[in-house]
Amino acid sequence: MLRTATTNLPPEQQRRLHPDFLANEADYLRLRDSLLSQYRGQWVAIQVGRVIAASKNLPTVTEKAAAAGGHPYIAFVGDEEKIIFRVRRAEFNYDTAYLPIPLPRLPGT
Repeated sequence: MLRTATTNLPPEQQRRLHPDFLANEADYLRLRDSLLSQYRGQWVAIQVGRVIAASKNLPTVTEKAAAAGGHPYIAFVGDEEKIIFRVRRAEFNYDTAYLPIPLPRLPGT
């Protein structure tokens, strides 16, 4: 059986998750088998038990999901357990005078 993506999170991180996100994740798991025929190999965003966005392009799905608001759950249908995101966290001071958007200030080497 497919496990939820949040299963491996430490308890303190699990407690930070919005209940709507967890409900949408559970809805995805419930709907997954029915989604395979139409959405296999695509990213989908699930909210309140329905697909609100689908595409082979993850940024497209995240943009549509963000525009819908709420706390949608996003998954890659059919290969959920193969997808691994590695996130590096770094904090920088920003040059707010740079236009059109501020750029990070990096120390010179």
